[in-house]
Amino acid sequence: MNAATNDSCANASGAQTAAIQHLEGSLVQALKATKDIGVSDVIVGVFIALVGALSAYLFNVLQQRATQKKERLSAHLASLMELIANFESVAVLYWVSDRASQAVDAEVTIKARHRAIERQRRTLGELLPAKGDIALHRELNKFSDDIFDLATGGDFESPTRMASPTTAMRIAHLVADVQAVLGKRRY
Repeated sequence: MNAATNDSCANASGAQTAAIQHLEGSLVQALKATKDIGVSDVIVGVFIALVGALSAYLFNVLQQRATQKKERLSAHLASLMELIANFESVAVLYWVSDRASQAVDAEVTIKARHRAIERQRRTLGELLPAKGDIALHRELNKFSDDIFDLATGGDFESPTRMASPTTAMRIAHLVADVQAVLGKRRY
């Protein structure tokens, strides 16, 4: 080894020694500081840590509940939209054709689907935020009443019922309007 290499090793060794001495001094100071901590300081520290942990837990629980409510609301909204689409297809098909032997099946299906729409609408109304969606709740109530009156009005269940494309078109328009309103809602 030459002299330059020995000098650089000595310099590195000196720097390492200085760093170790500095670290040792810091540790000694930290240990002296912990000696001065009393039991009450430890209790306060533990209490603060517990309050922090409890706050984090409660925040997590509240966040989960809010997420679950939004998921339930979205699921009910999707189910309602599906029921409305199914109702529309049965009611329109019923009204574009004359009374036939299968009409009784369609009449029963129309009434049953409307009942399902009503139940789903009520459930959705319970899940909707109180202030923000009063307009939606009113819109759904009006739709439910109007669509039932339209689909079951006139010659509904009459043995002499004739096809009514106008009624079918009005049903399709009502459904399209409410689907547009529901389609805007995302929770």
